[in-house]
Amino acid sequence: MILDSELLLSDGQEITATAASDDFIDFGSNRDVGPGTPVPLLIQVASDFSDMDDLTVDIQTSGDPTFSAGVKTLASMTVPVADLVQGYQFPVGHLPNHCRRYLRLNYTVGTPGASPGGAITAGIVWGVQTNR
Repeated sequence: MILDSELLLSDGQEITATAASDDFIDFGSNRDVGPGTPVPLLIQVASDFSDMDDLTVDIQTSGDPTFSAGVKTLASMTVPVADLVQGYQFPVGHLPNHCRRYLRLNYTVGTPGASPGGAITAGIVWGVQTNR
């Protein structure tokens, strides 16, 4: 799998509480994101999660780089902690249509315990490796 640092939203980002991805992607004012061609999006567990019920990942887009206004959720996935082991890939596959200029992920920790944790690597990739 090919990863480009300019297209990463999270690079082994530790998730211990509800938070946005470490980075966002600016598609520019044109926003012509692969018309007619699906753009692969990878959201993968980099280290095992524990001490929480589940993790919800929202794919968010906005016209504002601070995401303080006009935030639209394109897709949302909730996965139980038992599935959140290293290598697990969230079932998103491709970047959803209707992106605004900026794209990020938002992570919501479900019912955290005393020391919730785990890590995510996510971003736009050339192709998602699915050799399971």
